[in-house]
Amino acid sequence: VLEQCKKQVLDDICRLEQKVKERLEWSDIQLMSAVLVFLETQSWQKSFSEGSSGDHDGMLESDDFAAVRAAVDYIISVFRIPLEAKGMCAASIQDEIEDVVSYARKYLQISSENYRKIWYKLHTSPDSSRWPNILILSELLFSLPISTSRVEQLFSLLKVIKTKRRTSINNSTLHDLLEIN
Repeated sequence: VLEQCKKQVLDDICRLEQKVKERLEWSDIQLMSAVLVFLETQSWQKSFSEGSSGDHDGMLESDDFAAVRAAVDYIISVFRIPLEAKGMCAASIQDEIEDVVSYARKYLQISSENYRKIWYKLHTSPDSSRWPNILILSELLFSLPISTSRVEQLFSLLKVIKTKRRTSINNSTLHDLLEIN
């Protein structure tokens, strides 16, 4: 009986894995890698390079964060139009990266907290006005659906919220209702 249960669990895991693979829309592995490098805040804990002076004034060494800079550049090149439509200024984003990482290293527990909690704390920080472009970029990346199932679910939800009786609902109210649901 135990062997039969083990086999059933393994079969279920294989089916689940197959369904997840079928649902994945990521065709650009480089983009997925860049998104992970940018959002994964634990990688920001990297120490300053050895042999450099101890006085950094919160700034990063030039090599310390090259992977994150490259990831951000690639993400911006892929999503330039929606980011600019949202008001992002790509020219100042590299300075904001250094500032947000220095802030997170100094005031947040990036080595032990979940990256989503860190991003939430960055968005709600009193200093968040210093990084508007980074926060716009993170909002975009957190809103990207991994599969079409979530998008299909939202369209179905739209039909439930905006019925024939609610045809005059304005866009901001509709947005708020969708966000709540």
